[in-house]
Amino acid sequence: MKRTTNKKKRKKLFIRKKKLLATKKTALKWFVFLFSISTIASLGTGYLYYQTLINLSSRDKQSILKGYSLLREFEQQIEISGNQSEEQIKTEENIRHLATKLASFGTVKASLLNSSEGQGRLNRYYNSLSQLGINTSQQVNSIYGNVELVTELLADAERAIKIERTVFSYYKVDENRLYK
Repeated sequence: MKRTTNKKKRKKLFIRKKKLLATKKTALKWFVFLFSISTIASLGTGYLYYQTLINLSSRDKQSILKGYSLLREFEQQIEISGNQSEEQIKTEENIRHLATKLASFGTVKASLLNSSEGQGRLNRYYNSLSQLGINTSQQVNSIYGNVELVTELLADAERAIKIERTVFSYYKVDENRLYK
């Protein structure tokens, strides 16, 4: 660059150069600020997305808790029926009621917010509960005192519990807290 001999022009160039440097500095500051904000926001969004994939929705939590308690109560009633420790009509009524509730799990589907693997596990669990309820409701009148049928139904319940445990391990559900 050629140096100008005019003092006014030199002063104008100096002021223009100073303003240009100042605008570059402020632009750089804004760029760094907005880049850091967008990075933090994208990391937060990624974390929330990850959490929704590995955590249960509230509807699925309620369904799992309901299925857990129904399955345990179902096992108790089947054992009572096999032992013939209570009256037949009351036991059959309890089993019929539990079987109907278990069969209603056929309409429950896993939330779409879960990962595809989690959806598959939950749907398999819901389907096993539903099949257990349907099979039991068809045979309610012949359960009382029938040891073979009782052991078969307890084995089916045990298979459902095994599937339940895979769901619990995938979603890190503490089974000890469910007993309370």
